[in-house]
Amino acid sequence: MAFFAVYFISLFCAYLQKKADAALASKLILMGVNILISGVFYAVLSRLVFVNDYPFQLYWSEGNRFYDYSTLLGGYRYLTANNGRAEAFITPGMALPWGIPFLFSDLSIGAFRLYYQLVWIIPPFLLGWTALNVLKSKDLLSRHAVLFGLWAFLFLDQGPIYTPLILSAILVVLASRARLIPGILLVMIASYYAHISRWTWSYAPGIWAVLMTLLQIDSPSFKKTGWEVLKKPLLFGTAGAFGGLLLPFIMRSEMASSLINPLPFTERQPLLWDRLLPNTNFSPGILLAVLWATLPILAVFVIFSTMKHWRLNWMQKSAVIVALCAFFSVGLIASVKIGGGSNLHNLDMYLVSIVLIASIVFTHGWQHIEIKPINRTLAAVCLMAVLAAPVTYTLQRHERPVVPDAEIARDALAAVQAWTYRAANQGEVLFIDHRQLLAFGYIKNIPLVDDYEKKMLMDMAMSGNAAYFTQFYDDLANHRFKLIVNEPAILISLRSEFSFSEENNAYVEWVTLPLLCNYYPVYTSRETNMELLLPRTIAPVGDTRCTDYIIPAAGQSLSQ
Repeated sequence: MAFFAVYFISLFCAYLQKKADAALASKLILMGVNILISGVFYAVLSRLVFVNDYPFQLYWSEGNRFYDYSTLLGGYRYLTANNGRAEAFITPGMALPWGIPFLFSDLSIGAFRLYYQLVWIIPPFLLGWTALNVLKSKDLLSRHAVLFGLWAFLFLDQGPIYTPLILSAILVVLASRARLIPGILLVMIASYYAHISRWTWSYAPGIWAVLMTLLQIDSPSFKKTGWEVLKKPLLFGTAGAFGGLLLPFIMRSEMASSLINPLPFTERQPLLWDRLLPNTNFSPGILLAVLWATLPILAVFVIFSTMKHWRLNWMQKSAVIVALCAFFSVGLIASVKIGGGSNLHNLDMYLVSIVLIASIVFTHGWQHIEIKPINRTLAAVCLMAVLAAPVTYTLQRHERPVVPDAEIARDALAAVQAWTYRAANQGEVLFIDHRQLLAFGYIKNIPLVDDYEKKMLMDMAMSGNAAYFTQFYDDLANHRFKLIVNEPAILISLRSEFSFSEENNAYVEWVTLPLLCNYYPVYTSRETNMELLLPRTIAPVGDTRCTDYIIPAAGQSLSQ
């Protein structure tokens, strides 16, 4: 894949030598465009390498996330108590974009992996393409709109940013182009959808709607002559507040109570502020990474806003600064919460805001600035930096799926199928991990135990939620489950210099130790990252830590 980046850059360098008479500014911009296209090729292909029909998970949370997505529209796949809905550690809004294919009963894991990656690729492009006002253009494939869409994809892929927030932003863009009443409805829908996806996003669509409309007004003010032009941003802001804040209470959203406290997660889980700086989880650290990702485009904002014929007044500048600072601050706090800090995805509202502001700059601002030779060169240098900066982040990717030989995967699949069907005849089977085996029909007609999913256990462990684990420990001690499907359990506490040591140690303390005190591995496949556990009939020998967990009287196990 890296070959494509090198190839396109080399090809364009040869083109520049041939066109030596081209203006310097044009050369710089075209160079940036070429680098951008090369980076898009690399980013897309680096995602598509994860498309295969391997039945086990390719990374830590993949399989269970696929299960989560399936529960919204594909709950018919599972046998649940009283034919109830399958529960999952996900919100409806977050599940929706990826849940649609589960309407088809014969969906394969390979087809879904392709769809899953396309949902990460296409919506960011559509946001950029739509934001450049192409819907009013006769040429829907305008090269400027396409290039801005490609840049938006690559810029947001630095997060990467979750699709539901991007879909909300697209609705806001459409609202800013629409008449007043349809626009208000679109903003309300965008805000409510953002809320049911992640409650911290509830405020974003309304703020974006105000920004998008305010920045397109010439010198807005509170004077009598200016109130008329301010009507649209004020009504859009009100619609956003209603859709994201009041409507959830009316609809009795489970997440509505979170809005009472603006930052409730600061009380639930510890904040690790050292993750703002270079660390073992994320080598540049959050602060340096976000500065590298956004400084070039922020410089363009400053340059364009000070050039003649496109000056922002105090109201517009204040709106931009306040919105960006607020989203930046919230993103930093979310990034240092335990479990985060490995990338920029928690700065999602900040990064999407920059894309939306950039669309206004390049549609409204570019048409109104007076380009002098020195300004043209300066603007070209900045634009080349804007186009190239996301590529430098993309080229750092080195993730590749590690898939064992097909024979190893077949043996592991046969083992989990045999043990699961055998255990199901005697009682319940718990899939802490590898729930994709249920979602895609590798294991059928097994009653689903939707409690104690791996990501939920991790979240509760990081919160130190003793009340939640009381029932879990009782179920383990009483051998409620005749078989548990999990990842290989390791009782190792990591020192602070190791990646995600805090998360690992919390999980070992709250989950792994109690689990192994009551269950033992009967089958382990480290190549497929799967382990099967049976109830213990006697406590582990020599491990005094298990004295805190009661082992009931010996009973008959599957292996006896």
